[in-house]
Amino acid sequence: MRERIYPVSVGHSDLDDDHRRLYGIADRLRGAITRGADDDILGTVLSDLADYTTYHFEREEFTLMRLDFAEYERHRQEHLALIDRLAALILKFERKVETVSAETMSFIDDWLHRHVEDYDRCLAVLLERQRQAQHAQATLATGYRSPDRKD
Repeated sequence: MRERIYPVSVGHSDLDDDHRRLYGIADRLRGAITRGADDDILGTVLSDLADYTTYHFEREEFTLMRLDFAEYERHRQEHLALIDRLAALILKFERKVETVSAETMSFIDDWLHRHVEDYDRCLAVLLERQRQAQHAQATLATGYRSPDRKD
């Protein structure tokens, strides 16, 4: 299995905390697979991952809507696809059709890395622009004058 992939900051403390937590759950799953944990433990960790992923996506989508993110619908579809894939994986696992394997872990690692690095980096840029715009508005509202200005 692959080494842990560390998340990047998207500039929003709640979402960054969510990403760290998702990576932590992925680490727990990786450890359970490596130790050969029983199905009860694997099932619990998989459920934790699905539940927290859903929670995180709801928070992230709310933030994206607030920012009027141009790629919102595409981002949301990415979220829905992962939730569907996790739900199918859990169902197959519960029915003993599929096991949680290194291949499963690779999929989760790849998805987390791609989602945070590619999709959520856009969010970081938007959040920074929003902060800059708010700062500019606050500066104008207080009547800030440049020290270089002579009048």
